[in-house]
Amino acid sequence: VCRGAPPPGGEGSGVGEAPPMVGALLRRLGVIQGVALLMLCSSVRGLSVFSSLRAPSLPRAMTRSVLHMSGGQVDAAPDTLHKVIFVLGGPGAGKGTQCAKLVDDFGLVHLSAGELLRKERASGSPDGQLIEEYLRDGRIVPVSISLGLLRQAMDGDAGSCFLVDGFPRNWDNVEGWNELMQDSAEVLCVLFLDCPEEEQERRLLIRGETSGRSDDNLESARKRFKTFHQETMPVVGHYESLGLVRRVPADGMQDEVYAHTRAALLPLLGDPAEEDSGTLRQTTEK
Repeated sequence: VCRGAPPPGGEGSGVGEAPPMVGALLRRLGVIQGVALLMLCSSVRGLSVFSSLRAPSLPRAMTRSVLHMSGGQVDAAPDTLHKVIFVLGGPGAGKGTQCAKLVDDFGLVHLSAGELLRKERASGSPDGQLIEEYLRDGRIVPVSISLGLLRQAMDGDAGSCFLVDGFPRNWDNVEGWNELMQDSAEVLCVLFLDCPEEEQERRLLIRGETSGRSDDNLESARKRFKTFHQETMPVVGHYESLGLVRRVPADGMQDEVYAHTRAALLPLLGDPAEEDSGTLRQTTEK
C-alpha cells in the first residue's frame, strides 16, 4: 500500500469558500499563471482555494506546495487517492523491464497502457479495430479509450501504488488525465528512461523476432520515434518544469539501468529492506 506525504500544515486544515470567478480563471490559465493566481488568492486574508479549482495542468501536490509556501490553506488529499508514478520513455527504452524489477523490489502494481490496449484489441470489443489501426500506424490512441482502461484497472486494485507505463503520451492525454483523474489519483513523480534512438531501434528489432507484435518492425518503430519526439517529449518537459521528473540513463544493461532507476525512486518509496514493501515513506516539512 502506498501512502502519500501528508498535506503541509497537518491534518484537519480548513477549506474556505472560493468565489466562482477564481475557479473559472484557474480553469482557463496555464501552469505559470495558475501558480501566480493561487499564491495571490491565498495571500488575501480569509481566502482559501479548493484544490479542485486548480489550473488544469497543475498537479495536486504542486497546488498544496504553492498554497503552503504562501500561507494559504488547501483540503487534505483523501487516503483513497490512487498513488501513481508515470513511466515514460521512447519505444524500446525498457519501460516494461524496469517496471517488472520495481514490482519485484517494492511490491508496486504495474499498468502498461500499451498492454491494456492490446488486450482490449484482442477481446473483440467495439474499440478493438480502432486500437489496431492506431497501434499499427504508430499513432496515439484516443485518450478516452486509454483512460477508461487505466481507470478500470486502478479501481479494481484500490489502495495500491501504480506504475503507469506509457502514459501520458501527448498533451491530450495530460489534459484528459487532469480532467478525469485529478480527484481520484495523485501523480507522485514521472520516471523518464532516457535512451538514444539507435539503441531503442536495435532493441525493437531484436524483440520483433519473437514478440509477434504488429508494431515491432522497423517501419512502425520509426513512426513511433517520430510521434514520441513530437508529442511525448513536450509532456516530459512539462512535468520537468514542475519538478516531477526523475530522469534515468537507460542505454546500459538491464541491471545497470535498474541501479539508476532504484536510486532515483528510493527517496520516494523507501528501502524495502527497512520498510514494508510498497509503502511510501511519510515525510513532514521541518
